[in-house]
Amino acid sequence: MSTVAEFPPERSVPLSDEASALEDTLIQEMKALTTTDSAIAFLQRINSELRTNTTLRQVAPGLLSSLVDLAKGNLLEMTREGRKILKDTICEIAVVSRPRECYTFLMEALSLLPDRATEVANTTTFIAAAGLLRGLSRLMVRVQAGRMKSDRARYLVGIVALIQRKFFVESKDGSPTADNDAELLEELTGACLELITTYGYDSKVGAAMQEDPKESSCRLEVLTSLACLVSEELCRRVSKSRLHLPLLGDTPDEYELQRGLVGRLLVDVNSAVYQSPGILQYTCSRVLNLVPHEETGLMQSSDGVSALDMAQSRLGWLLLAYIERPRGTRTAWMPLVWSHAVYTHIYACTIQLLFESNDVLAIRSGLRLYGRELQQHLPYQTYREGRQQRWNPGKLFRHVLEIAVTSDEIMMTLKERQHVYSITEKDLRALPIEERFDAYYQIEKSSGVDEVVGIVLKLYKDDWWTEVLRQPAVVRLGLVDRFTQAIQAALTGDFKVVDGTDTIIGAINWCRLVWLADPQHNATARHIKSSEWLSGVVTSLVENVAKQIDTELTIEKQQKGDDEQQLKGVEMSRLELVADTVGRLRELINTNSLVNKGNDNDSVMPDVKES
Repeated sequence: MSTVAEFPPERSVPLSDEASALEDTLIQEMKALTTTDSAIAFLQRINSELRTNTTLRQVAPGLLSSLVDLAKGNLLEMTREGRKILKDTICEIAVVSRPRECYTFLMEALSLLPDRATEVANTTTFIAAAGLLRGLSRLMVRVQAGRMKSDRARYLVGIVALIQRKFFVESKDGSPTADNDAELLEELTGACLELITTYGYDSKVGAAMQEDPKESSCRLEVLTSLACLVSEELCRRVSKSRLHLPLLGDTPDEYELQRGLVGRLLVDVNSAVYQSPGILQYTCSRVLNLVPHEETGLMQSSDGVSALDMAQSRLGWLLLAYIERPRGTRTAWMPLVWSHAVYTHIYACTIQLLFESNDVLAIRSGLRLYGRELQQHLPYQTYREGRQQRWNPGKLFRHVLEIAVTSDEIMMTLKERQHVYSITEKDLRALPIEERFDAYYQIEKSSGVDEVVGIVLKLYKDDWWTEVLRQPAVVRLGLVDRFTQAIQAALTGDFKVVDGTDTIIGAINWCRLVWLADPQHNATARHIKSSEWLSGVVTSLVENVAKQIDTELTIEKQQKGDDEQQLKGVEMSRLELVADTVGRLRELINTNSLVNKGNDNDSVMPDVKES
């Protein structure tokens, strides 16, 4: 039996006695069906007579809810032929019936479908749902004038709201239908894309059709939401299949099962959006309105969340769908002529949608894609536009590294963690040198995770040294300032050596690199070592660290206890490692008596120049 409909149907023309009797007879026939063959024969008879039987066409919309009840049963569950005939019958009813009248019955039938979050529906029910959606598309195409056309956007809002609740929430058991999942995905995706293709025309076309601007905006918003819902469902399948897999490389061979179906459907989504100029225009404008989140540097909508929850994460699913398309296909709806700043927004938005649901999943799926796409498409010279867009790479990459460092072995293996570090290193080094140094320094100053600071200091040191060697005969004052800031940030303040081992060693190794440099062939290193103020700053910081090490070593040796013996041994090893590194630097500083008195003749470059 049907439940109470959320959208009570209404007939534009009352049925005659003959038509009412036929409707009752057909409904009773459906209820009396007991075998698969009898159900298929009934549907074939209805489908074949709809074009020729005028009375049947009048009553046909009233059969839709009963057809949904038939789908909920198991008569057609074991036959794909039966499900196809059911879908075709529903679509044919929408084509031959009065549009406005049929719309109300279609919406009633949709409302009677089970909510995916609370009930487990069989495959036939979802196929019937796909038929209802395709019927709505074909019905609306026939509407050329009148009230229904002017209410088009309002109708679409109701349709998308139902679709979201009925089909695109997490299922009750948290997993897709096992046996017929491919058929289900293909049918629902195709039905939704038919709606998108039908109504995705742009605002100019809408204006020519005397469409109200508010209606146009609403129509494009709900259709974009629908495209995002479909992409989200497809990408969720890909992401779930990866959750317990190693990080993927450049080819998606590790999700072979997804490549054929999900990959093809993702291409279909992108094709539908690309062929719908209104959705393309609307989505691009929404992406450009995104601004970074104050804490993470990720994307946040500047104009809030709409009534249909069209948040930036939904746009992110569309973007991820584009990136996840099977390699080798050329279908693309994102303009490749966008600036560096716009691309940065797009891929950061993709990462954010993953961070919102699962931090580790973000690294597994989003960051890998971000890194490769960033390096392929972004011209370095236009990066300054990113500052106007308020893009903050330092906060983003700090967040990524902190998640990778703090994830346990169950969530992320050592190999995967190393892969993440490698990706992050490549992404950071894709930035222009000044912005890269700014990001390094920002991470060093803001992160409270010792291992993260240690990683960044190593990258900072290596890139800084590379810049020094580009012009070894010139004193790069900008690089001198960078060195001083980084060392002071690492070694200044109250700290516990055992909790800051990576930070201290990173800073000390940077100093050792400078003090070991050949002063005859490296003007910047010579300037740092020969400057009383600079060498004094480094010496003072190193001596303070040495005193702190002595204090902590004394405390460790005095404390005894079998329960904490293993922990104390680890702390002692870390202290001894830092003490050895600091000791070697102190020896270098104390024994290096070179003072180049000819420094005044050195060429000086005030600022770091982009290479």
